[in-house]
Amino acid sequence: MEEVARLEKILKIILNSIEPFSLSISMVDIKGLVQEVLSGLQPLMSAKHITLKESISPLVDAFYGDGVLLKKAFDSLLKHAVVSMPDGEELMVSSQTEGDRLVFTMRHKANGMTQDDLDQFFYPHVTGTPESTILELPQSKIIIHRHGGKVDVLMEGEDIVLRVELPFIPVGMDKVPLGAASQEVPS
Repeated sequence: MEEVARLEKILKIILNSIEPFSLSISMVDIKGLVQEVLSGLQPLMSAKHITLKESISPLVDAFYGDGVLLKKAFDSLLKHAVVSMPDGEELMVSSQTEGDRLVFTMRHKANGMTQDDLDQFFYPHVTGTPESTILELPQSKIIIHRHGGKVDVLMEGEDIVLRVELPFIPVGMDKVPLGAASQEVPS
């Protein structure tokens, strides 16, 4: 029974990661979005005695993307960080601009991560923690890529570093007039 339940979880994650979706592009307060996600994770961080060190600068006046999907992606990435890090540690979240890209960096201690774990970070998997059933890491990477961005996972000493880069204007949206209404970008 346990193995069947585990297989059902894996199948659900796989199906979720291949589910087609389209982007609904509009102006997004990306700083507010990330801060809202962090605020929602505060009870889990408090329960694990995790300290948040946040340095999210006012990034840009106008950022275009799908706010709902980006929130889902950041929620999954940050929730995975909180769930996978040891109790009593520090989660560092920062942002900056580099040329025409927004860069978000998430850094935290990792429990026994190997190079194999890093290589398979975004592959569908289920861990023993109950919180893992709500993680959608594979889809997070797809959402970021669909916005013309990329996400890298690195190991620096004992820390795991997630670096998310997003262009100011998503791929396929060469010119978006300010104040433009939502625009569908097909999958």
